[in-house]
Parts: sequence; structure tokens; C-alpha cells
Amino acid sequence: MEFSLLAAVAVAAVAVGVSLAVIHRTDPPLRRITIDLAIIGILAGIGAGRVWAMAAAGTNPLTHPTDLLIVRGGVDTFAAAAAGLAAVAWAARRDGWHALDALAPGAVFGLAGWHAGCVVRGACLGTPTGLPWGWATTPGGVGRHPVELYGAVLLVVVAVAVVWVWRHRPGTGLAATTALVGAAAARALTEPMRPVIGNGRTMGYLIAAGLAAVIAAAVWWRTRRSADS
Repeated sequence: MEFSLLAAVAVAAVAVGVSLAVIHRTDPPLRRITIDLAIIGILAGIGAGRVWAMAAAGTNPLTHPTDLLIVRGGVDTFAAAAAGLAAVAWAARRDGWHALDALAPGAVFGLAGWHAGCVVRGACLGTPTGLPWGWATTPGGVGRHPVELYGAVLLVVVAVAVVWVWRHRPGTGLAATTALVGAAAARALTEPMRPVIGNGRTMGYLIAAGLAAVIAAAVWWRTRRSADS
């Protein structure tokens, strides 16, 4: 039995909470709203992603409920992302783009924390590499890409960009859609370096990034029209 996945979730949760507390330190009501939305998204995402992963591995969540916490098979990222986004969108339906944009930077910082949580999970390494920063699992062994840390760094860059967009265009939907585009693109870029290369998953993230980019373009166009009228 091991709880390393829960430790990674804790790292992600701390990254979300700290980043939102810092970003919205001058607006306590907005800080409370965004942290509440983040909790909803994390719980919905980790629950749905874990159930999906268990079902895909042939484990019945109803007959093995403890495996939801005693993790052996991980969390399906597609299911987790879909469930988390749906739960947050539903919870923020009254506040609309204003709340989603305010949440976006913290959400991406949280994703970066999840990937950085590979350190506590012992799951940072991907495909072999001859680059000098490759990590070897044994002395003198083959170096491997620290692919999860690549993902964490890319997502931090995305989060900083999202903060900039949010500060300049709050409440327009541009920060939220920028976060979707950046997160999907970061995952698509790192997917080929993961231990089990899944072309289908890479394509899935590319499609997600493309769809998010289309949505972002539509939101940007709507914002420009509103500004001009």
C-alpha cells in the first residue's frame, strides 16, 4: 500500500492555495471564491480520474472502495480534467468568466505542482536521453528525461502568462481560455517523452489545445467587438 499519489495531490493543492492567496491578497472575497472553486475542481477531478483509471485496469470501484485512496494505478488525466472543468464551470455559473478568469492562474500553478509532485511519487523519469541532465535510476545506468519536471516548468511559464492576461483582461474569458490552451499544449509537448508513449494521447492533447485555441480566439473576438461597440 502506498499513498504517494495523495502526497502529489497535496503538493498540487498547496500550489493552488498559495498562488491564489498571493494573487488575490488584496481582494479577500475573490480569494475565497477562487479557493472554493479550486477545491471543487480538485475533488471532482481526482475522484473521477481515479474511478476511470480503476475501471480501465479492471478494478470495480464499488467492490474495492479503499483503492480510491490506496493508489496503485494512478489517475486518468483526461477524465480528471473533464470532470474538474465541468464541476468548476457548474459551480461558477453565476459568476461566469469573472470567477473562471480569477481562478485560471492558480489552477495552472496547481497543475505545475501536480507534475512537480513526481519527486514524492518517484515518477519523474521518461524515455532515455543522452542529455547531460538526464537522470539515471541506478549508478551508471541509462539517463532518462525528467519529463514530469519539464511539464512543471512549462506550466509555470503558462501560469505566469495567464496572470498577465488576467491582469490586463479580467472577466473576459481570455485568462481561462489561455490556461486551457497552455495546459493542453504543455502536456502534448511532453507526452512523447513519457515512459509509455501513447500517440493517441498525444493527439488527444493536441486536439484539446486546438479546440481551446478556437475558443480563445472566439472569446478574444467577442471581447474586441464589445470594446469597439
